[in-house]
Amino acid sequence: MANSEYEQLARAAASQSGSAEPSEREREMEEVRQQNLDRFLSKEARSRLQVIKMVKASQARQVEDAILQMVRMGQIRSQVSEKQLLDILEGLRESKAKEEVKIIYNRKGFDESDDEEYDL
Repeated sequence: MANSEYEQLARAAASQSGSAEPSEREREMEEVRQQNLDRFLSKEARSRLQVIKMVKASQARQVEDAILQMVRMGQIRSQVSEKQLLDILEGLRESKAKEEVKIIYNRKGFDESDDEEYDL
């Protein structure tokens, strides 16, 4: 399975003590990552992900990470369709919206009676 290849490559890269350049290792890991994505994404989903990547690369990376994690967990066994990709994207948006913290300041309003309490 390609996921185990990815994990083996990651372990090998971590165990090497500087014999290969970090950029080369990263390039190899990225190749394995792309191979896994190509195997589990339909043609339409792949093109949609490319469009997302052009607009917002960080969001595309999150979607890719989510897909690869779902593959590792066995939740995805066949190719991901464009609709499934959009569902994953929507799920990430909803979880991000839940994570946002809103701070509300309750400020005491100015009241004329406050001035009367303190004769200045």
